[in-house]
Amino acid sequence: MLPLDPLSANLRTVRDRIEACAARPVSLLAVTKNVSVEIAHSLTRAGQQDLGENRVDELVRKVNAFEKAAESARLRDVRWHFIGHIQRNKARRVAAHADVVHSLDSARLALALEEGAERADRELGVYVQVNATGEDQKYGLVPGDVPEVFELLE
Repeated sequence: MLPLDPLSANLRTVRDRIEACAARPVSLLAVTKNVSVEIAHSLTRAGQQDLGENRVDELVRKVNAFEKAAESARLRDVRWHFIGHIQRNKARRVAAHADVVHSLDSARLALALEEGAERADRELGVYVQVNATGEDQKYGLVPGDVPEVFELLE
């Protein structure tokens, strides 16, 4: 058996630790912030399918690089997650490139993401971000606005 490269070995260690302590199934999201496309490719070759970015330009750059590489190499299916705050004027780009958004924090953003996904003919998964403490410096919906956003998402 060939030795694993350090990235694959580290990924295996993290997965083993999760499996050892998780009471139910857990998904591992590898955030590729500040790493090269080549390292992100290595992660997918090691079996990691969920990759996350927190900057729109980096998400677009990496998704495009993966699509280009997929034409010449067999890459695993990747689910791209956007984990950062989204300004409404960038929602269309996020919806066109991400598979999942972790930071839906307003009804207006929900509508902008929905419009962007429709234009790109894509389905977009979302997690609603709630600011349960009411801190001004934190993003997220106030708890009372959550039902309105859920209605928009139906």
